[in-house]
Amino acid sequence: PVAFAISGAGVISFAIIVTFYVLTRFWRLRDAGARVGTALLLIGIWLIVGVYSVDLISMLALPSIVGMDSAMAVMRDAHLIYSWYSNFAAQVFLVAGLIIVANRLLRLQHDAQDTAKQLRQEVEEREKAEQALRAREAVLDAATSSAGIAFMVYDSQTQKMLYVSASYQDVVGASDELFAAIIENVDRRFDVIPDPQGQAARQAVAAAERDHSAYEVTFTVPEGRSVRAKSQPLWEPGGKGSKRV
Repeated sequence: PVAFAISGAGVISFAIIVTFYVLTRFWRLRDAGARVGTALLLIGIWLIVGVYSVDLISMLALPSIVGMDSAMAVMRDAHLIYSWYSNFAAQVFLVAGLIIVANRLLRLQHDAQDTAKQLRQEVEEREKAEQALRAREAVLDAATSSAGIAFMVYDSQTQKMLYVSASYQDVVGASDELFAAIIENVDRRFDVIPDPQGQAARQAVAAAERDHSAYEVTFTVPEGRSVRAKSQPLWEPGGKGSKRV
């Protein structure tokens, strides 16, 4: 009786722990589509617990209440009649729950594989697009460098550089330090222009950026070369935005 009571208490404790675990993760199980299968598993477990509970009660409590003979009769009926129905129902619920949960897990695995495959395809397509873009940029940089032309794309509101050709530094005659500063703040591009040309260029560019219009300025860099700069706004959805080339 002691060993049976210990085993029964273990089964009941196991059922309580599993039920608590499921209830604390109910919403996750629902989102995963495993709510029905998990509920069937719990029903099967608690049917088994019910059989053990009846045995424990008839073995430990009933003899002191109705006498040993009556308690033995209850235990005999429970084992020979009711336990068969209960165990059969428990097996049905457990098997059905396992099948449903297993099918759901397989479906989730299949969906995860499809998602991973789609992500890999997107990454590969993005890498191909980036490679093609770098190839076009290389061709463009080579063409503009040989022709003494440079260009940039920037945001006139934030003064952030969005793209600059490799030939820009050589064309405007900017030092490495100044070129790095221009990358962070496009307004620093006027630092290569001596005043009063630099001040006039700043005023002309500021007015054009406010009006979202094109501008053209010509200035002389310290090396003595004459540089002509043109800019116009880029069209964006809804009209002209703050980006310029």
